[in-house]
Amino acid sequence: MVSASAKREAVRAVVEKGLCSVRKACRYLRLARSSCQYRAKEAQEKTRALVRRIVWLSREHPRYGYRRIRAMLAREGWMASRKFV
Repeated sequence: MVSASAKREAVRAVVEKGLCSVRKACRYLRLARSSCQYRAKEAQEKTRALVRRIVWLSREHPRYGYRRIRAMLAREGWMASRKFV
């Protein structure tokens, strides 16, 4: 199975070479045109900082699970769901 990002790159390459239109390339590769135009959003700086903190705590305390890491984050003032941690 080929990922959507690989299909996007293939569509872009085919269109740049002028072999066919975006619509036909998407149809041939079985990729929705809306997926072809998708642009990934970058994570916000606050989220990146939280992820760095979670990784640091988990490396500093490798035996701690998500519950204790989340409790430590809460004591520090971070708001993070259990699924995020």
